[in-house]
Amino acid sequence: MKQYKPKEFSEMLNVSVKTLQRWDNQGVLPAYRNPKGRYFVSVLCELEEMATKLALNKIGLGIDLGVKDFATRSDGIVHENINKTIKVKKIEKRLKREQRSLARKFENLKKEVKNLLLIKE
Repeated sequence: MKQYKPKEFSEMLNVSVKTLQRWDNQGVLPAYRNPKGRYFVSVLCELEEMATKLALNKIGLGIDLGVKDFATRSDGIVHENINKTIKVKKIEKRLKREQRSLARKFENLKKEVKNLLLIKE
C-alpha cells in the first residue's frame, strides 16, 4: 500500500489541499489518527471513480436574476421577464384606466347618497 502526502494526493485528483481538508471535515475522506498523532486517510475507491465524482460536482446550474431579463442560466439560456412584455403593459394600462373610472363612479355615488340623506332629513 502506497502512502501519499496531502500535496501529492491533491495533485493526483486535480484538487487543492484545502479541498481535501474540506472533504475530511465533511466525512467524504475519513481520516484516522494513529497513537503517534499522525493522520492517515483511507481511500477505498479508484482514482477514476473519484475523478468522475469531481466532474459531477463541477456540473451545476447557476441562475442570475436580473432586472432586464428575469433569469439567465449558466448554460446561456435566458428567460424573459413576462412583466416587461407589450401584452402585459397593455393590460396594466387598461387596468389603471378602469380603476380610475371606477374610483370616479364611487366618489359620485358617495356624493349622491350624501345628498339623498340631506333631502330626507
